Amino acid sequence: MNIQYIGEHLLVGQLGTMFIWLAFISALLIPVAFFVAGKKPSAAGRKAANNLYLFHFSTLLASSLVLYYALANHNFEYSYVWQYSSMDLPFKYIISCFWAGQEGSFMIWAFWQALLGLFLLRINTEWRGKVLTVLALGQVFFLSMILGLNIGGIHIGSSPFVLLRALPQNIGSDFFNNPNYLTMILDGNGLNPLLENIWMVIHPPILFLGYAAMMIPFSFAVASLWKRDYYGWLKPAMPWALFGVLHWVQEFYWEEDGHTSHSLSAVFGPGIRWKMLRLCPGCCL
Repeated sequence: MNIQYIGEHLLVGQLGTMFIWLAFISALLIPVAFFVAGKKPSAAGRKAANNLYLFHFSTLLASSLVLYYALANHNFEYSYVWQYSSMDLPFKYIISCFWAGQEGSFMIWAFWQALLGLFLLRINTEWRGKVLTVLALGQVFFLSMILGLNIGGIHIGSSPFVLLRALPQNIGSDFFNNPNYLTMILDGNGLNPLLENIWMVIHPPILFLGYAAMMIPFSFAVASLWKRDYYGWLKPAMPWALFGVLHWVQEFYWEEDGHTSHSLSAVFGPGIRWKMLRLCPGCCL
């Protein structure tokens, strides 16, 4: 039965889904591009690989903006928007709706990793390709969690742009067989009250930034095994490790005691730096 639904903003979901797929496909192609650029070194090959990474970041940014658009405009035909937002939320809490669910959390994690990866485009050429290859494979995993794939009846992840009427439990229901069902959805389910706090507008994205930052030392470590250079990775990786570790110390005590957090950062920060300098003499941290 082909039902012509009234009032749905389908273009929003189509654009968001398209950008996620483009981000996923480009993440798959990035290792190939850097491998080819490494095998046949040329300015054109490096530029093409770098541009592909920039394209990957752009598609993630675009998909994030589309999701924010759906949330800000209360497009309740989308399951994610209905489940985590409502009409009475002020805009500052609409921002929190983005990471209120698993899909949005994976999106912001992947976005931060892609953003930090932009800095890696400027590192030494001999490390760039291998480090960004590992980082891109991490992106493939995160993006596979928001594609909403169904392989042989096995669901892998869920898309933030799935329609409310397309959920398995809603397919075929009398309510969603009504072409004008949107007029009967007056409000969304609303945001978790624990997230309706100004600090929770700041805390989760900064937390995910810390997680994303730790992917970079990991990428350098894997690249060092690939290159069989077991010490050369320490100098470029340690500033990222320091950033991630101090970030986690700060975040761990965020909600408990801000003074404790700053004290721990002051106590452990120099110690971590000293240890890194012992591991990597000459590192400038």
